[in-house]
Amino acid sequence: MIILLIAFEAWWRRWFGGAYVGGEKWENKWFNRRITQHAINCGVISLFLGLYFKISFISTIYSVVIIEGLFWSPGHGAGFDMSRAGIPEDTSRYAEKWWNKICQFLVPESEWYCFGYDWLWMMLRYTSPCILLIPIFGCEILFMGLLVAPIYGFCASLYEKIDISFFPNWLNSHNKLAEIMMGGIVGTFLGGVL
Repeated sequence: MIILLIAFEAWWRRWFGGAYVGGEKWENKWFNRRITQHAINCGVISLFLGLYFKISFISTIYSVVIIEGLFWSPGHGAGFDMSRAGIPEDTSRYAEKWWNKICQFLVPESEWYCFGYDWLWMMLRYTSPCILLIPIFGCEILFMGLLVAPIYGFCASLYEKIDISFFPNWLNSHNKLAEIMMGGIVGTFLGGVL
């Protein structure tokens, strides 16, 4: 069952990232809308946590709200490219998130929006919701958030070094591979730490 959860979360995260069922021409169909994607993931996670792993109803609902509402929903903004697009002219996408203040405090201004800044930005963005999951899953769940920045950084570096011309469309950019990997990691942590 854990393998099914891992496979589903990997597929779901790529779908949520823009791999629309039926292709981009069907992007605006009801089954490719965010509300549908969230509802399906909430249902699947609830089934696995509540029925298969048998955690309490309240703990299941709490976990689903944190995972779907805080881990996946806010988006990762400009940081996901790991500074590959250079320093942005408009930094408002960074500034609208609360963890950006921490990054600006910790990183010298000359290094803002560079690789290390994006790395820290992504780490804070994804690890902070995991703190709220510690009562259910234990401290191990923090690694689910801590792994996001290394995954995106690795994928960005890998795609700069290899020829992707033969890759299928659903895997032709670093963020697509990172999304699949992160979905699988989330499935692994949800299934493996219980």
